[in-house]
Amino acid sequence: MRTLIWKEWREQRLFFFLSVGLIILIRIVPELIPRHLIDILDIITIRIYMSCFIFPILFSLLLGVIPFTNEFIKNTKSFLLSQPVTAAKLFWVKYFSGLLFLLVIILLSYFVFGIPFGSLSPHDRWPVIYQFLPMTILYSAAFLSSLLFRNSLPAFIYTPFILIFGILLLSPFIIFLFLISPYWGLFNLLVFSSVTGMFLVLSFLTWQKAITRDISTIKTFLTTAVAIFILSLAFHSIANLATIQKINRTIQEAKEEGIKLTPEEVIPPLVPDKDNAALVYRQAFDLADRLKEKFRTEWEYMPDESKIKIEELTVTQKKDISRIMQDPEFVKLYALIEKAVNMPACRFDINYEDGPAMELPHLAKMRNLARLLAARTYILAEEKQYQKALHSAEKGLLLGDSLSKEPILISQLVRERIDITAVDSFRSVLNLYSGSNPVNNYQTIILEIDRKDKNFIKGLEGEIAISGFYRFGFEKKFNYLDYILSQRGYTQNGKSLAGDIFSKIYYSYLCVPVLKEDYAFYIRAITFLISTSNEPYFLVKNKVDKWVKNFTAIRFRVIKHIISSMNLPYLIETFREEARYNAKLNTFKLALALKIYREKHGTYPDSLTSLAPDIIPEIPPDPFTGKDYIYRKEDKGFIVYSIGENGRDDNGIHDIKQKYDDIAFKVSN
Repeated sequence: MRTLIWKEWREQRLFFFLSVGLIILIRIVPELIPRHLIDILDIITIRIYMSCFIFPILFSLLLGVIPFTNEFIKNTKSFLLSQPVTAAKLFWVKYFSGLLFLLVIILLSYFVFGIPFGSLSPHDRWPVIYQFLPMTILYSAAFLSSLLFRNSLPAFIYTPFILIFGILLLSPFIIFLFLISPYWGLFNLLVFSSVTGMFLVLSFLTWQKAITRDISTIKTFLTTAVAIFILSLAFHSIANLATIQKINRTIQEAKEEGIKLTPEEVIPPLVPDKDNAALVYRQAFDLADRLKEKFRTEWEYMPDESKIKIEELTVTQKKDISRIMQDPEFVKLYALIEKAVNMPACRFDINYEDGPAMELPHLAKMRNLARLLAARTYILAEEKQYQKALHSAEKGLLLGDSLSKEPILISQLVRERIDITAVDSFRSVLNLYSGSNPVNNYQTIILEIDRKDKNFIKGLEGEIAISGFYRFGFEKKFNYLDYILSQRGYTQNGKSLAGDIFSKIYYSYLCVPVLKEDYAFYIRAITFLISTSNEPYFLVKNKVDKWVKNFTAIRFRVIKHIISSMNLPYLIETFREEARYNAKLNTFKLALALKIYREKHGTYPDSLTSLAPDIIPEIPPDPFTGKDYIYRKEDKGFIVYSIGENGRDDNGIHDIKQKYDDIAFKVSN
């Protein structure tokens, strides 16, 4: 054994010393360059690339090619095999001798180029161990290439192709390792070890079975490669079956919790035309578009076009809006809206079978109608037509309910925005109205608030049943990843940055187990959010935050569930938005109850507890604290508010720039 080691040293020492000399030469040369050129050339970056990438790659190829090609070129193989040493021992001495030289040269290049180990953090550049492992793979591929081609130049040239071939051969097994690995570092170690081991097996069998017996090298290589590929596919099949069982188990658990998971369960039934408000809304949409064209100049002040709040418009601008609202077509528009909100059902013609690609143009148009109603409410209140203003605001509050049956999360969020627009429009009526309060109207509105669906469960169920990325990726060949990125604004020249190539790989047969694992997690995530949605926000906030933190704490877990991780912030924000929505409705409800109290008793109460059970059955808790909303009398009016997400009393102020987060309803009289 010692003789073999010394033989390898004698044969490779020239290359070793030349490598060391080259490293030192490259290190010294920059010192001879004028100082002003050093800044231009960025010598530090060049050193890092030379020591971390260029030299290791070059030395890995050369050290892998040299050991056996020298024996073939010098025709000393027969003499070598005639010695009283086993062929296996010859193989391992050559392999590990070259690997040891490679490690020494890589370490030497780090020291010579002055790159301290402490600076090689995983976030900045590879640590030595991570950098040495891929070089080991490259070295092993070059080692195999030298046995296959038996000549230095062809072996050197074809090594990259051998490397790619080997990785493709083992790619099904790599997917298996990806799924079973809990950490990124362990996955890398397993992959590097597996690929290196595969090249070693191919090299050893090629040496033992073919070269030492002078039989066909290609036949031995291909036979072994096919066997490895079959074994790799077997592990891939195991992973595929395991993820199928995980999906089935996850679906069963979700069903046991009463969650709807199929399109048939969540898609609303067809509605007869005579009962369908959507047909009336279509007429209102068309009429609104015609009015916008008819009143181009005045429309600049309308709330759907102008960034200025209607309260901030000048007197002349308000008069312009008031004037066009007297137009017969405007009167007809509001009549159509009133007719639609009073109809028994609403079902827009949506192609649910398109899944994430379904078009929802009616949502923007519904928001436009909500803004037009709010504008009408404000103008009527300004003109002291309080009963009409109250009636208009009430219809605005009913408008959002037309979307309550749509099992689409964005539809539920638009419904929330429509309701909040309506609630805000009531403020102008309550602030400007100084006469006797219409108690019966207020009580009716409180009942309407209580009847509202205050969570987004239907939309979350639709995320699984209708927009499920697993089903649509296979059945519709839908690029779900591109869709998510484009929805989040990650676009370039109108196209998502992910690209079709990544999506095709993700939905390929090879990555099916990964996709299934991701989808199973997605179902669990939405199931978790639905279950917490039924509980008060203040009770489950920490639970949700902990769940998200545990998921994101391990970077590999996020990578493994790539699509779920992209959707998760959106879903979590929906969970918080639901709490804000409830706070908005409840503060408005309490404001109405306070108005009713003053009508009955002549003054506002000193605390909210005076409202129950005479006016409302109970005082709703602040979803962010579980305590009563903050209430105080101010001059002739009052303010009632939630402290919001930040958990801090900001005196009823909501200002994003100053990070004030209170959700308030304030009445001045």
